[in-house]
Amino acid sequence: MENPNIRFLMGQLEATFAGTPWYGDPVMKKLEEIPHSHVMEVPMGLSNSVAKLVRHMIVWREYTLRKIAGDAVLKIELNTPDDWPAVDINTAADWEALVQWLKTTQEQLLEALRDKPDAWFSQTVPGKPQESFRELLEGIIHHDVYHLGQLVLVAKLVR
Repeated sequence: MENPNIRFLMGQLEATFAGTPWYGDPVMKKLEEIPHSHVMEVPMGLSNSVAKLVRHMIVWREYTLRKIAGDAVLKIELNTPDDWPAVDINTAADWEALVQWLKTTQEQLLEALRDKPDAWFSQTVPGKPQESFRELLEGIIHHDVYHLGQLVLVAKLVR
């Protein structure tokens, strides 16, 4: 199947998540450096912990997966508990499970895109007639990079 644009985007998703992005370290490398004992701490003056940022990233990846699957009903209002659900990490196993959940969404995204033709990119997202799949998927990459910066900052401040 001819899908060089999809393949390029998949490469960007992979680089940002666990590859070698041009800007430095990917999401997974940074998460692996953060001990579970620090992931629930919220630095003074900030509003999110590392764990809450990761959970938020999962929310939007799952949203994207459901939109790819055709869900026209799902909507997430920004800055609500649906957008920023509570998370509770007490043990290393809890942290590993949260990180694994994030990894699973990455694998699911790549699999969902693998056989899509490039023409699919221009289709509108179900329930979002003003947004194409290209915009949604590029947005997920931007979202990951944006929150990667926050993860690094929060992790440095709580150590």
